[in-house]
Amino acid sequence: MTSITRLRVLLACCILGALIAVPIASAAPAPGNATKPSKVSPSGSVLAIVGKMHLDSTDGPTVLIDKGNVTGTPYGAGTAEFIYTLRPKTSTATVDITITTPTGTITAEAVTAYAAQKITMTFSGVAIITGGTGAYANASSGVLQFNALHNLVTLNVGVELLGSTKSVWKQGQRAAAIKQLLASVKK
Repeated sequence: MTSITRLRVLLACCILGALIAVPIASAAPAPGNATKPSKVSPSGSVLAIVGKMHLDSTDGPTVLIDKGNVTGTPYGAGTAEFIYTLRPKTSTATVDITITTPTGTITAEAVTAYAAQKITMTFSGVAIITGGTGAYANASSGVLQFNALHNLVTLNVGVELLGSTKSVWKQGQRAAAIKQLLASVKK
């Protein structure tokens, strides 16, 4: 099995796992009602973040940098930067995410498949919160569902992260699996 085939199988398994492990989207409160930061429960809480962003710049043909505003549960409203590194040969991308709120910063990483149509580019995959600062020091999450839609004409971007702040795997297993997946895609 080639490394590209293994990568696609692994990505498909992760996406499937996220869809099975994160069936809470229908239980998520309306993101528009979550503008104030709230204390994040150590036992876990629903995570539903949506954003209206724009393509701010590019770094060559394979790096897209989105900036804009996000809001949601449990972090409240803030600004965000999403840096997409595209891998055209496999139609996959890694995304480095930074969300800044008045009370702290949340960092996350995503691995997605992407597809370009006539005027849109869609991203769908999995993400994980890898840390934070201030009120969100040592932030983490279970496997999150990640979606983004880029309009290639207006340069507007819609993003969403859905899941739970509680890890759905045993301590260390989730982080090791995601780091392995990210490492294999970044090669």
